[in-house]
Formats: sequence, C-alpha cells, structure tokens
Amino acid sequence: MKITFIPAFGAGTKGVAPTTEEAPGRITQREQVPVSGIAEGETSDEIKLADTDPMMPVVSAKTANAAKRPMIYRSVSRPAMAVLTALDDGSASEGEQWRIRSDRFVIGRTVGDCVISHDLDISGKHVEIAREAHGMGFHWSLKDLNSTNGLFVQVRRVILRHGQELLLGGRRYEFQKNSLFELAAEEATNDRTRRSFGQWQENAHLLKPRLVQRTPHGDGLVYPLKGETSWIGSDPHCELHVHGDPFLSGQHARLSRDQSGRWVLTDCKSLNGILVRVHRVTLEGERRFQIGGQRFLFRVL
Repeated sequence: MKITFIPAFGAGTKGVAPTTEEAPGRITQREQVPVSGIAEGETSDEIKLADTDPMMPVVSAKTANAAKRPMIYRSVSRPAMAVLTALDDGSASEGEQWRIRSDRFVIGRTVGDCVISHDLDISGKHVEIAREAHGMGFHWSLKDLNSTNGLFVQVRRVILRHGQELLLGGRRYEFQKNSLFELAAEEATNDRTRRSFGQWQENAHLLKPRLVQRTPHGDGLVYPLKGETSWIGSDPHCELHVHGDPFLSGQHARLSRDQSGRWVLTDCKSLNGILVRVHRVTLEGERRFQIGGQRFLFRVL
C-alpha cells in the first residue's frame, strides 16, 4: 500500500498550502469563489456570506449601509402639522408663515389666528382650517364661515354649474347656463307660444351659456360661449377675448362640452391659474386658495 505523507501547514516550505491534488477533501467554499468575482473595493469580510450560504447573494458594504440609513425623526404618535403661507404680492411661494399644530385655525380681518387687517374684502372671521380624525389618521379641511366675498380654491379642471363663480386673472366671473325662457321657447309646440317669446330675440346672447363679469357695482361685460369649445384669454384670437387684464395669460383657459353636455373649464398652464368658489374643500398635500385679495399656500408636512 502506498502511503503519501502530507506535511502540516507551515512545515517544509514555509507559507505554502497543500494543493487541491494533495488534499481534495479540504477544498472550501471560499476557494470555489473566483477572485475575479470580487468587485473592486470589496473586502474578504463582504464575501463571507457566500462561505456560509452559497444561495445568498454577495451584498456590498455600500448597499448594506444604504439600506440601514436612518430617517430624520418625526413623531408617529401625534397628528402631523401643516404650514400656511400668506403669499407676498407678486410671489408664488414666498410670504409670512404660520405652523398649524392645533385642530382649528381661523383666518379673518379682525378675528382669528391669522389676521389680514388691511384687506377690506376679507370678512372679520372669513375661513377656518380644521384637522379631524379619519380612520387611523387625520385629514384637513377648509371651510367658508359665511363670508361676504367667499372662498376660492385653485383647480386644474372643473365641471361648471349654473351660478358658479370663478376667478380668472384679476377678475371675477359667474357662469350662467341657458335661461328657463329659452328652454321653454325650445319646447313650444305652436306659433302663438313661439311669438310670446319674441321679446327675448333681441337679447338672445343673454340667454345662451356665458361668462358674466362680476364687479362691485353689478354685472359687467358678458362673454357668450361660442360653439362647443371656447378659449378665454388676453390673446385677440381667443373666442372670449378679455382686454386690459394684466394677470390673464394669452390662452388662459378652455371652455368645452363633455360627452354628457356639461361645460368644463380647464386651465391651460396659465401663470395665475383658475380658482372656483366653494363652501368647503378637503386639503391634501399642497393647495392654493384666495380670500379677498389675499392668496395662500397650504401644505401638509
């Protein structure tokens, strides 16, 4: 029987380990990992996962550290707060700020947590921001407190109803649909009935869907809607051309009928947007609104 002598590691030639031919039973998982598979910058400690479990992928220190990166602390046992900004004139983001931590926050001209005393178009107690429990969390809402001049919220698109008030540029408008007189005339079945509506013929443009400018002294200019689509803006090519408003974009918004015959107003990436009058609205993320001549930016943190 042939006996092969295997010297202990370190005996004989110093620092030379047994070859795979000399000791096939001593091949380790580490020796089966090719050197070329170790990325530049990785250390042997990063490869030990492969020694333990060959099915586990090698994870670099950079990836592991990124996964363990902590978040900046915030409380999870109390409601989140919000920030209200009263925008400076001519600014879309800068202004005076209030951090809202309470469940109720009132804005007004003489009463409230935010008082805008120099704007006479703001009521004494105009609107209220409220935080309410909702399921496992909370939600915010904005409500008009029966103010004289209302609450206007910026939107990208709105389905218009009769009597809907809007802010476009620096002016206020009201959307008015077909009058009852016109509808009755369309349903008339005989000439006599039709002739009874003759007095309305000369004012036919007032009976069609239209935007009516609202002023402190009453109704102003009337802009009848033409066709199925009408553009409103300062550009003379717009069907609803508004002259003399420096806050209105060239093609500010588009009025069109949807498949149900409803009139829809859509903002066309205008600088100052479109705002609609509401009584109450839910606040999520970021929302812009206006009371009197003051615009606000509300953000939930």
